[in-house]
Amino acid sequence: MLILLILLILFALFLVFFLGPAIVGVITVFRRGPVLDLDAACRSEQFAPYADLLRSGSAALDAYAPVRVAIDAPDGVRLCADYYDLHAEKTVIFVHGYRSCATVNFAVQGEAFAARGWNILMIQQRAHGESGGKRCYLGLKEQYDLLAWADWAAGRPGVSSLAFYGMSMGAAAVAYASDKFDPKLVHAVVIDCGFASPYHQIRQDCIKRHVPWRLLMPLMRAISYLSFRIDIAEPVAESLSRTRIAAFFLHGTADATVPYEQGLANYEACASVKAMFTADGAGHTESFLAKREEAASALFAFLSLNCRSNL
Repeated sequence: MLILLILLILFALFLVFFLGPAIVGVITVFRRGPVLDLDAACRSEQFAPYADLLRSGSAALDAYAPVRVAIDAPDGVRLCADYYDLHAEKTVIFVHGYRSCATVNFAVQGEAFAARGWNILMIQQRAHGESGGKRCYLGLKEQYDLLAWADWAAGRPGVSSLAFYGMSMGAAAVAYASDKFDPKLVHAVVIDCGFASPYHQIRQDCIKRHVPWRLLMPLMRAISYLSFRIDIAEPVAESLSRTRIAAFFLHGTADATVPYEQGLANYEACASVKAMFTADGAGHTESFLAKREEAASALFAFLSLNCRSNL
């Protein structure tokens, strides 16, 4: 009887201190949540130094009168995007980060692409903004949404070359999809401060919050697989090691959210034509903002060599 009581107490402790927090963690990470908009971003400590750049970039893009478009994801979720049609042969597809939006992540980059005559497609990832879906999957399912967006963008009149530009979680989605894109449709990918895997990223957040990740993470991995049939430990490096798409990487050395070492490891794993821009002193999602002229020069030199009009 005493042994049974001890076992029940141990099981209760397991539920309270390990399984329960793991379930809550999975629900919290994957559920639809509030999205950071441009005004809030410009008031934040992180983006306040770049507020003028972000606002001017957003205003410049608005002048092109974007059109709201929508498609169905492979699993039926309705996905939305804003399309800036400059009647160009090349289109860049921007893929924003976790609980962010394309305007915050790409207003400055978008202005740079538009100035160089690219069409722009700013997508709203599933479970973000006006796109459907109750939860996001940190790039593991979003990669297949990107294949659908590639088909849509390639079908626009006059378009002959595509590039994807992903930021943070969006960079992971792009990296996961990089070995699945049709090289005849997609000629380049840009991977900006992308993490090594969702497991790595959640573990990093646990470490920052002094959460016992060694006990929590295996449970979160098991729960997410049983619930959503995804493996959060799947490394983006596996896809990058098989890709034939030219890849340009950006990462800041002061990134406290996704350590620079993860971006460097992704770059080293990539099997295709590649280049990497290191932004000394830049934090998470800040590489292009902090080193705008140098980053733009390196990025567009790379794209000019790899985005050819041969669809």
